[in-house]
Amino acid sequence: MSTELVSKRYGIELAHLESSLALTSKVLTRYHNLHPEAQSMFRGNNHRSGCAAVLPVFGKAVRVKSYHNLVSVHSSPVSDGENLYFGSNDRYLHALRLDTLEEQWRFKTGKEVKSTPLLRNGVLYFGSFDTWFYALHARTGMLKWKFRTGDWIFSSPLYHNDLVIFGGMDGNVYALDARSGQERWRIATGHWVIASPVLYDNVLLVAGRDKCLYALDPVDGTLLQKRMFDAPLHATPAVFDGKAYFGDLKGSFYALDIRNFTLNWIAFAGQAIFSSAAVCKDLVCVGSRDRKLYAFNPSSGEMLWSFEAGRAIHSSPLITPEHILFGSDDGYFYALDKKSGHMLWKAGTEGLVRTSPLVTNDAVYFGGQYLYKVERAND
Repeated sequence: MSTELVSKRYGIELAHLESSLALTSKVLTRYHNLHPEAQSMFRGNNHRSGCAAVLPVFGKAVRVKSYHNLVSVHSSPVSDGENLYFGSNDRYLHALRLDTLEEQWRFKTGKEVKSTPLLRNGVLYFGSFDTWFYALHARTGMLKWKFRTGDWIFSSPLYHNDLVIFGGMDGNVYALDARSGQERWRIATGHWVIASPVLYDNVLLVAGRDKCLYALDPVDGTLLQKRMFDAPLHATPAVFDGKAYFGDLKGSFYALDIRNFTLNWIAFAGQAIFSSAAVCKDLVCVGSRDRKLYAFNPSSGEMLWSFEAGRAIHSSPLITPEHILFGSDDGYFYALDKKSGHMLWKAGTEGLVRTSPLVTNDAVYFGGQYLYKVERAND
């Protein structure tokens, strides 16, 4: 075979290999965009989709346990399979045993901790109302580093390429080096950033109280796109299949195409939406101050059903294969049938329930006046 023919054949095979690799990359990207990696963080993954593959084994009879050495819990619990981690208005970040709720350690900050921690590589990242952002060793609760911002921190961080990214009530979005806490970039918005950042297909989404949704480059914070809405955005967007779902403080609920920042549809609640939505293939749901939890078709915006609680719903719901789980300001925690919206059971607590739940095969955990664990009652 001539040198020329060998060269042509080699070129054809190399081109075929490159084409195959490119196709594989596209397939993998598509898969990860539909099935993001589950992480110990607010809403369970970088898409903040609020879905869990776990199916808790519960009937109508449930039993509530609580850890009482607290003063109101607005930070949603996360877990490493052994311990629970969450903040409280008592100014501590707490670590409790998952099975017994026995305290393992606590770390004191200067003010309330409402930020849900991110657990990554054995380190807990979270913000406090004392204006500091902290990194702790999860096993011991010892401080690794801390970084000062200009105001309270309500937003919960995400991790991307060795960066931890979060919003502050000083109006900035921050990206810090996960190992050292050194600032890598920041971008200013026009008001508080209470919502948590979302990452989808290398686009960072941030909702602001300045009524704007921002699309940023997560590497350097470059502004890619920006869109203004009719009212402030408090809730964290939930993403599925290239669309972001979120509400505003007028009660409008949006489905937005992330690629071109156009609206697919708008639905309406009776009052403001503080709740972050949960979304899966066939359903997106969100709570409102009008006491209702709404379920919509994520493609069309058609309302599938609604459920009315006793008071406002600030809690961000969680979707499991068969249930929707959430709390209400009426002091109850609810489990609804995913298809019909009918109530399966409810568990009473001593106060407001505003966190997003954590679910395992055996129990559901959430914050309210205390930290609560709901498990199946003995028959």
